[in-house]
Amino acid sequence: MLRLSTPILKILLLPIIPFLLVCSCSNGIDNNENILTINNFTMTKNEFEKLCTQEMEYNNAYKTSIKAKQDLLDKIIKKELLIQEAQSQGIDKDDKFMATIEKYWEATLIKHLMERKNKEIQDTTTISDKEIKKKYNDYKLKNNTLPALDEIEKEIALEIMESKKTQRVKNWMDSLHKTADIKFEKDYFNE
Repeated sequence: MLRLSTPILKILLLPIIPFLLVCSCSNGIDNNENILTINNFTMTKNEFEKLCTQEMEYNNAYKTSIKAKQDLLDKIIKKELLIQEAQSQGIDKDDKFMATIEKYWEATLIKHLMERKNKEIQDTTTISDKEIKKKYNDYKLKNNTLPALDEIEKEIALEIMESKKTQRVKNWMDSLHKTADIKFEKDYFNE
């Protein structure tokens, strides 16, 4: 059983205690109770606390205090007022705006997919000593002044790893292509 006197626990908990006190002070307010209303926009205590947490994750300089909480509230109010004004002017329905959002959404979706796939590939790709020695010997045939294996082993392993990862991404993309039902007008694209 861990005790609060454990140094590691103190180190882990001390930085988040002020945050928990500032962002979680309930003052009798239920988590699902609205704490902010701006015209037709409402925000619950729970939603605000999630934003506090996100602010801490994205901004290392963010310090938890009553002033920080009030500054975040100010930021939310300004942002929401601008959003509501843009919507009242119909900007959110403008074709150019919608195209921009669609491109951003697509790019972000692909970025997240590729990050996930790259992590999966990174976590499951291995290199054997045999592969490193073979690559070293191949290099040695081309360059007999090559340093000893133990001096460049890490660089060779990294090169092999990157090559394997690249090949696995290519294989994955090829399999997506092969299993997809793709049709297009060849005449149109050959003009």
